[in-house]
Parts: sequence; structure tokens; C-alpha cells
Amino acid sequence: MKSELERLITENRASFETESLPEGHLERFTARLEQGEKLRGRKTALRRSLMRVSAVAASVILIMMVVTPLSRINREEHSQLLEALDYFSYELHSKAEGIKALAEHIEPAHRREILDDIEKLSEISMDHLPEGSVSEEERIGLLFEHYNAKSTSLEMIGNSITNILGPAAE
Repeated sequence: MKSELERLITENRASFETESLPEGHLERFTARLEQGEKLRGRKTALRRSLMRVSAVAASVILIMMVVTPLSRINREEHSQLLEALDYFSYELHSKAEGIKALAEHIEPAHRREILDDIEKLSEISMDHLPEGSVSEEERIGLLFEHYNAKSTSLEMIGNSITNILGPAAE
């Protein structure tokens, strides 16, 4: 095709130099060029955006492929510990919700502080448990002690609120 175009230009060289272009040809040609450049710019921007999104998606997939098996292995190793944590967490949250309902009847000046304390006591995690040479049973025992301390504290707060409110709390 290139050789055919070259042949046409060579054969008609004289007419290119002597004949004038049709009326409005340069304007139409310039407008089409500008339109093509705008389209090309959009395509380039879209292509860049798609490449960025693809790179992020690929990174996320790779991270998930590496992290998921590791976390699954870790969860399987500590399944009893995690079950205990879930149970203790549920129990603390249930107890805390009942005490929060009582705390709603306390004067607002002290309510926020008490609700913050209740919220802190209702959270339990494995962050404080030792790693390494401690067996899973020992870790569950430590978690149980931590749960008991928090549960007892919540009960004390609940009893204190009940005593403050008197017969209205019942």
C-alpha cells in the first residue's frame, strides 16, 4: 500500500503543485486532525488508568494469595483458642449491652465516662497472650482469667449503677 501511495504521488506531482485545494478542505482537515488528537489523548489517559487499576488489582490478588494460606494455617493451629476468644467476646458484649441500657438512666455528666469504660471492658483480644513456648491450653487459661477479670468489672459497674438508680433501675 505504501508503494501504491508513493506511485500516485510521483505520477501526480505536477497537479499537487499547480491545483488548489477545494474550498474548506484545510479547515475540515485541521478539524479532523484535532479530533483525532483529542481521541488519542483520551485513549492514552484511559489506557494509563486501566494499567494503574490492573497493577493495583494484580497486587491485591498476589497479597491475598500469600496472606490467605498463612492466615488459614494460623487459624487452624489456634482453632480452640479462637473459639474461646469468640465465646468470651460474645459474653462480654452481651453483658455490656445490658449495663449500657442501665447507664442511659444516669445523669449525662457521668454517662459518657461510664459508657467508655463499659466499651473498653467489653473488648477482649489475644494481644496480651504470650507467644512461643506457652501451650494453647495455657493460653486459653490466660484468656479465661482475662475474661473473668473483665466480666467481674462489668458486673461491679452494673451493680453500682443499680445501687445509684435504686428501685427505678428494676
